[in-house]
Amino acid sequence: MQGTRGFVGSRPTLSFLVEADAGFTEIQGDARLETSELILDFETKDSISGLFRKAGDFTLPLNDLVDVKLHRGLLLTRLIFHVNSIESIRGLRWRKGHRFHLGIRRRDRPDALTFVDDINWLMINQPVNSKME
Repeated sequence: MQGTRGFVGSRPTLSFLVEADAGFTEIQGDARLETSELILDFETKDSISGLFRKAGDFTLPLNDLVDVKLHRGLLLTRLIFHVNSIESIRGLRWRKGHRFHLGIRRRDRPDALTFVDDINWLMINQPVNSKME
């Protein structure tokens, strides 16, 4: 999982990192957009031993997404996702209620802004019948 924002096909990707399990696990990955989905490909790493434990992926239909916000910190920027139902993010270990976040390195902040714009554009331009499923 290399690079910051690139293009897979015609859709952008964005590198992210998240701490889980009270800081004992680090999750590194790439977020990618498809026409109607947000896809997270990631690897988990034990923070103590530094060994990668396993790879995983997660798909969130954009019609389950209520909003996405960018929160800028001094060293780390977070993308905060709010979803309709906890069920839609049950597979994420780092979720909190109806929300989950992705940590973005400071150098990738401009790419994160573009990524949020792309998500919002896709959410607004979803076909009407896919929002009503």
